[in-house]
This record gives sequence, structure tokens and C-alpha cells, in this order.
Amino acid sequence: MIGRYQMPTQVEQVVYSRVGVEKTHLGQSIARYDGQKLIIESTHLLPNFVATNGNLLTGQTTTVGTCYRKDKPDGRAVLALDLVATDPGHLTAP
Repeated sequence: MIGRYQMPTQVEQVVYSRVGVEKTHLGQSIARYDGQKLIIESTHLLPNFVATNGNLLTGQTTTVGTCYRKDKPDGRAVLALDLVATDPGHLTAP
């Protein structure tokens, strides 16, 4: 099929950075497929600002990103990303 994404036939885990205790700006991420969605879990992030005028996140921050195809009403498809950040040092509620 031209122009259509084919899901992998087997499950693979992809590690985007070194596994260990070292914290970096990008952290350590592990990705996996869950049905038609790609789930990326990141830990070991350095304390940092979310944006230049945003909240400071602590070294306890973890993120879970979910990438998936979303069909629009006009027939086009877009890549959607849902990102959830958990930081018990600063964020206590959604």
C-alpha cells in the first residue's frame, strides 16, 4: 500500500539513551508499541525549565508521550502526541 504506514510484525523495545543513573537534559527513554500507538517513557531528566517563562521541573520528573495517527474530518491524517509529565516535587494535581 503506497502512503500507508504498516505496523511492525513483532514487538521491539528501543532505548534512546544509555541505561544507568546519569541524568541528562533528554533523560533516558524507552519506547514500545501498544496497538496502533507508540508509547515513549522518559526518566532521569535533569531539573530544568519547561519554557523560558515556565515552571521548573525537578529531577523527579518523568514523562509519558503517546504518538498516534489521528484522522481529521476532511480525510487528512495527522500525527498526534499526548504528553503527560509527572513531577512529585512540584506538580500535585493535573
